[in-house]
Amino acid sequence: MRLTFEEGTLLLRDFGAGDPVPPPFVWDARVDHWRVRDLLYRVVEDFDFVIEALEVAKDHVHLFLSFPPRYSISKVVGMLKSISASRVFQEHP
Repeated sequence: MRLTFEEGTLLLRDFGAGDPVPPPFVWDARVDHWRVRDLLYRVVEDFDFVIEALEVAKDHVHLFLSFPPRYSISKVVGMLKSISASRVFQEHP
């Protein structure tokens, strides 16, 4: 099975005739890794932010971000968390 994303391709093992096909709604952390990454890049495009480094772990994100001095750190963190959370909840109600 091949899944294609904007940033590359994820290859899953081939399923033979006797192999069970995985259910369509299984949460796959490998796919979600790219989705979270893409989501954060799309959020910062709306503002004058630049992602210098980004690491997505299973249950958290490490982010090194440049942003204009008119924003406080707490404001930036609040914006990223609220916007990304609302977009995730739109996809997974």
